[in-house]
Amino acid sequence: MTELHPVTYGQSSVPDDLQHSLSSKAGFEDVVACAKTAIEDAGFWVLHEINPQALLAKGGYAINPTRQLLFFHPDYMVRVLSAVPAALLEAPLKFAIMDRGDEVVLRWLDPERAFGRYEDPHLAQLGKELAAKCEAIAAEILHRASKLIG
Repeated sequence: MTELHPVTYGQSSVPDDLQHSLSSKAGFEDVVACAKTAIEDAGFWVLHEINPQALLAKGGYAINPTRQLLFFHPDYMVRVLSAVPAALLEAPLKFAIMDRGDEVVLRWLDPERAFGRYEDPHLAQLGKELAAKCEAIAAEILHRASKLIG
């Protein structure tokens, strides 16, 4: 088997208006499981789960456990396409879950900013709605995960 080269993580320095993050002391797999159920309980569909750790291992690199959960719902997609079809690139929404060793970090892009840059009032409203939903889902993920801390 090929030796994996460990990836050294840089320091996070992303402006708060581009993305949001929360952290938990719960286990990585617990946070991932809580995320999937919280997303579905909020009425979204989990469309895909990407495992960057496994993908990078195929390329010879080792990273901490990491997942990306892509989610959306057809009702929101109809609103996007009805307003500005080019905004299709903003969907689906995504949570990144990263094990940083001492904590698990949940990150997501700000839908309000993403949809707001199209300068369309319908997309701006949708962005606000989705931003609020992402905040609520993230809070629920951390709430559920906190109950699993042993």
